[in-house]
Amino acid sequence: MASADVEDESEIKDVKIVFQRETDGTEWTELRMAPLSDVYYEGTIPGREVSSGGIRYYIEATDAADNVACLPDGC
Repeated sequence: MASADVEDESEIKDVKIVFQRETDGTEWTELRMAPLSDVYYEGTIPGREVSSGGIRYYIEATDAADNVACLPDGC
């Protein structure tokens, strides 16, 4: 499970967790994170997607003006 505090001066439109299996180079998969409050979002990568080699992921947020930011930086 991943969680994130997401804040912006404008309204948050969408928050996603984007992930990929590290060992087999599959395509990146996007899952919407659920808002649990105005700034707190939570999402779960399904267990079937996790391999013994691990996964890599980042969190991406989009605001009402379609500005996009992600963590870690440079994702």
